[in-house]
Amino acid sequence: GLFPDFDFAYIHQNTLFDRTNMKKDAIKTIDNRYSSKRQYSATQQSYVSFFQLAISPARYSKFYTELLENYAKYGLKTMAVTSLGTALNSDFDEDEPYNREDSKKFTMEALAKIDADYENVMIKGGNAYTLAYANHITGIATDSSRFLQASEAIPFIGMVLHGSKYISGSPINMEGDIN
Repeated sequence: GLFPDFDFAYIHQNTLFDRTNMKKDAIKTIDNRYSSKRQYSATQQSYVSFFQLAISPARYSKFYTELLENYAKYGLKTMAVTSLGTALNSDFDEDEPYNREDSKKFTMEALAKIDADYENVMIKGGNAYTLAYANHITGIATDSSRFLQASEAIPFIGMVLHGSKYISGSPINMEGDIN
């Protein structure tokens, strides 16, 4: 099926009149700066920012409700919210602070609404608390952690979810060892 992907965890663009209020919607760090998505780059030996501001988990439902007004017109029974499967961000806003446990609760509430409204929901990565709400999970670890004590690679999560969810690992051209 077709799974349009909507990112509720990060703002990719912020333009005038897009109904995004940075003071209310964006996550703040302890030192009152806006938080952005960063990933570690092995080639640069540092964290690289993608200039995607993190959205406060308390606002996920607000953005979902606003999306429903337009998305329902297309009549699709599927939705991908891949970032909600992996993103778990704290918000240190002075007025409304939220820790990671609060974020988990807000994420579960948003996923429960999405799951109730759509027949098929897709996420990426799949934190344990998100698995109940998704039918399709991409980016599942198909290998072991490769810690020194592990003698063999066993795809444990794949064995657990086999037959109950549609799962996929990383694309073969992104794997370090295609065997």
